[in-house]
Amino acid sequence: MSDGIEIRLVSSDVEAIDGLEANDKAALLDLSDNRITGLKGLEQFPSIETLTLDNNLLESVEGMPCLPKLKTLWLNKNKIGDHDATLDVLAKQVPQLQYLSLMGNDCCKSELSGNSKDELERYRLYTIYRLPSLQLLDFAPVLPAEREKASSKGQFLKVSKAKEQDTSVVGEAQTNKLLEQATSKKQQATFGKQRRFYTGKFSEGNRFIRDDVL
Repeated sequence: MSDGIEIRLVSSDVEAIDGLEANDKAALLDLSDNRITGLKGLEQFPSIETLTLDNNLLESVEGMPCLPKLKTLWLNKNKIGDHDATLDVLAKQVPQLQYLSLMGNDCCKSELSGNSKDELERYRLYTIYRLPSLQLLDFAPVLPAEREKASSKGQFLKVSKAKEQDTSVVGEAQTNKLLEQATSKKQQATFGKQRRFYTGKFSEGNRFIRDDVL
């Protein structure tokens, strides 16, 4: 990641991105553990390379602006259900995306969620086919064999829209554990040296939220 500003507003009661103060030099934006339902306002951060929106209330990525520098996108534990619609947006708006995780969403296929190995393979291959720059998907590296198979067969492996379903307690616990284990790897892979960062609900980070939404 380039040497830039890192903005973290984790667990800060953020409900809307357009309530944040614009920053065209921010390289990292972490808005995990909030109540965000839409992506309006992301255009205020045109230089971000890493965007973390884990554990919010997103049902889709509709409204994602063009972010040509974005390489890392974490959307774990939201409410995103339409896999193909998600890929339509990402392929168009973030063409340089290299690291993507959708774990904990209905659109994500995982053995931990009860999906078969065949369903998981179809999901991965189709995602890799649609987003050919990916190097890592759901914390698992994209292997050369997967990339080759995705290139030849991916167009035929469109994943059907996920139906609303109950997530088992065991499956959710396993997913949470896997996400926790992946956190340190995620940080090592994406959090480079930054000039400044703001973090926490009661920190200086709140200067990025306009007074009228505090």
